[in-house]
Formats: sequence, structure tokens, C-alpha cells
Amino acid sequence: MIKKIWLLACLGLFSSCGSKETSVQSSVVEKPVLQKGSIQLTHKRVKELFVVIFEKNFPAMEWKEIFDLTNVLSTNKKILRTIEGEDTDEASAIRSDLIKKNAEILTALGNKSIFMLSWSAQDENCKFSQKDVLLFTCKPRNPNNPLNGGLPTAIKPVEWLIPDPVKSDVKIPYLSILLGKEAKDSNPSSYGLELRLKEESVSDAESWFKGDVVPAKGSRFLKNDGSLVDHYFQFGYAEMTLGD
Repeated sequence: MIKKIWLLACLGLFSSCGSKETSVQSSVVEKPVLQKGSIQLTHKRVKELFVVIFEKNFPAMEWKEIFDLTNVLSTNKKILRTIEGEDTDEASAIRSDLIKKNAEILTALGNKSIFMLSWSAQDENCKFSQKDVLLFTCKPRNPNNPLNGGLPTAIKPVEWLIPDPVKSDVKIPYLSILLGKEAKDSNPSSYGLELRLKEESVSDAESWFKGDVVPAKGSRFLKNDGSLVDHYFQFGYAEMTLGD
């Protein structure tokens, strides 16, 4: 109980340790409503999207190590974006060092997880658009990205949700993005993921969100060794960076 509360506190969305499973076709919140005053997402592009699903629960100290790694990974990515396009010896040295460190972190996280997705603006080309509803769409430029997670797609409109604090494990407003993937011959994994994201920081250049991921009941993930697994910890971790 204590370590679950600690984990959920790290995810930044919860004030209790209760949980609910979600299906691919339904949200955790029964009656979603638009959160007035939320950040304007229309035409925002996804600079980075990172999702990781863990196979099991871990002791509190191990969770701390995991979130220390994700924090370092986030910081490194932010630094890399600030020097993007710079062609100096100093920038090249920093870039080389951080890329190496990020690869080591991704390997360490990969050893503890059953699913990992890491999207960038250069590869997956995702953005938000507003028609009658707010949509999340991607036009991949590089379908061979080994960390594309099988390229799941949004299966319902994006929503700002205000949960019922009595009925829901989430106690604060959050951005809900529901992604799904059907099994294919080349990738037999089949899953649904609800990303429940809270805005953490915003600047003139970008907005950063983080939160948890709730796998849909019946999801099956393809591990690096080629096996399919349908047992997993009930919450994963996600973060997203948006820009114009």
C-alpha cells in the first residue's frame, strides 16, 4: 500500500491508491467535461512523447530509481532541444554525451519494462487539430523507428477531463489521450492505452506534461525477446512535450 501511494504521488496525478481498469472504448471518467481555461492545444505539435509500461510492481526504492532515471532523461532531452541546430564543438560534445547517456537510460528502463514508446517530431510527426472535436493525429516519417511501439493511433477525441474525486482515483483535471493498436502479422501486439497527463510547465517555446498510463484490459505487449505478455503493472509512466 505505501509503495503504491508513493508511486502514484511520483506520477503527480493522485491523492489515493485506488485504481480502475479502462477498456479501449471507454474513459476512466464517466462524464467528461471540458476544463475551461486549459492550455490551447490546437495546432500544437508533439516534440516528444515517452511511454513506458512495467511488467510488475517494484519495491519503493526501485521505483525511486526508475523515476530518477526518467527525470534525468527528461532533463537531457530538454538540453538537447536547446542546442538543436548548433554547430559548435561545445554543442557537439554535449550532444554526443547526452545521446550516449539517454541510450543507457533507455536500456535500463527497457530491462524493467514490457513496453516502451519514444516518439519525436522528426519521426512520428504528431499534432493536435480542432474540428468539431480535438483530434490527435500522426503522419510517421520513419515507420522503422524501433521505439515506435507499433505506431498506435488515437481511437477517440482528446479530452480535458475533470474527474469526480469520489468515484475516480484521479483527483485533479488532466488531459486524456486514448491510443490503440490492433494485432498485425508483423507485430502481433494488441493494446489500448489511456494517457492521463497533467501540465507541469509551460514556456514561450514548449509545454511539458507528465502523468500515468492505464493499459486497457486484455492488452498484450510484444517484448524484445519476441514473446507476448498480458500481465503488467496497472499504471505506466508517460510524458509529453508540445511546441508550435
